[in-house]
Amino acid sequence: MNSASAQLHDNTLRSHIEHYCRERDETAFRALYDACKHSVLRIAVHLGGKGDGAKDLSQEIWVKLWKHLCGFRGESKVMSWVYRVAMTTYLDKKSSLIGGSESARSAILVELSILEQTSNDDLHGYAPPDGHNPQISAETASAHALVEQALARLTQGERTVFVAKHFHDLTFKEIAEELGTHEGTAKTLHFRALKKMQALLSAHYAELSDSPIVPLPFAAKP
Repeated sequence: MNSASAQLHDNTLRSHIEHYCRERDETAFRALYDACKHSVLRIAVHLGGKGDGAKDLSQEIWVKLWKHLCGFRGESKVMSWVYRVAMTTYLDKKSSLIGGSESARSAILVELSILEQTSNDDLHGYAPPDGHNPQISAETASAHALVEQALARLTQGERTVFVAKHFHDLTFKEIAEELGTHEGTAKTLHFRALKKMQALLSAHYAELSDSPIVPLPFAAKP
């Protein structure tokens, strides 16, 4: 989706939200649901993995969106706001499932504390996992499928930050606020996700192997 199409899509979603909040017209909410249902399910898969769990999570996200829809202040893109609601829903769900003894936020921070004990340079030698088939060519493999496969190889924290940053345009500050951590912590997870994505994708796209970062749309953003 190019920038013009993305802006038109965002304007349409805003219109549905404004109409629903002004008139409490359920058809407007239905229109919003129809326009976003696939994206929300995709977010649920990114956060919680595939299977019935993703469907359950997407339903919980929609309940939370319905409850807080009129709290959307319009300061970000609609889908960026949706992702923040989804992330909060997921983290709350994880926390309740484990009895509140350790929230998903804490799990991600524990992950970071371990990662930060090593140098960022350690990831330059990161290799594709066993079972990778180098015979699959870039011409015949789906770029979309390759990205999905690479995302599945990231840790929970890395994937959460990467998807929030590149697919939903959240800033590092916004991501850190949702995770209850510092902006620098989010940046560290993002950097490590970039390096792993580069290593995993370079097996299919040889031109990436000598690049310092993954090319667009996965280049580092300020």
